Amino acid sequence: MDYMEGGWTVIQRRTDGLTDFKRMWSQYLDGFGHLPGEHWLGLRKIFNIVSQKNTRFQLHVSLVSQDDSTAYASYDNFWLEDETKFFAIHLGRYAGCAGDAFRGYDQEQNQDTAPFSTSDVDNDGCSPFCTFADKAVESCSENQNNTGWWFNQCGKANLNGSPLDQDLSTQSHIHWDTWTKNGTLVKIKSVTMKIRRVEIPNSK
Repeated sequence: MDYMEGGWTVIQRRTDGLTDFKRMWSQYLDGFGHLPGEHWLGLRKIFNIVSQKNTRFQLHVSLVSQDDSTAYASYDNFWLEDETKFFAIHLGRYAGCAGDAFRGYDQEQNQDTAPFSTSDVDNDGCSPFCTFADKAVESCSENQNNTGWWFNQCGKANLNGSPLDQDLSTQSHIHWDTWTKNGTLVKIKSVTMKIRRVEIPNSK
């Protein structure tokens, strides 16, 4: 609560890979893990928080690399559509030093407005397949360790991957692929997603 003047609600945390994020839609709906440690708050809870009347919420993504350097990405307006629209994400203006991975480098990589996907509820736009990391992919969730995320033909961001999985040991499963050093992707060790209410002028 002391971080950047406080008022934050942590909606996701990945630190040690001890909580399994390979989950089905129903579990991403209701949340899992332990609030003091690794967890996903749950799409329904996040939706209810950011859907309060006369409010706007900021999203803050804090990243830590394998060598303990840090970076962040912040969006000044974060909201979700309802369950019938699979909690499609909407993001305001970007600020930060990690790059805007949610929007990527071109429209095809843009995950802003993408619906949420899991391995059993596929909304990722890969029909019949898309190309991710130079290979044909039918399901972004299955390709990225059966985790749930706002995939759009996969895209440059997935913060729900596991930092300890070894099946792709050459790259981190936590994707924020606009954070680079000397032209090389930074390997991410941990991540926290936080939201807080933003004052709206003249709202009553």
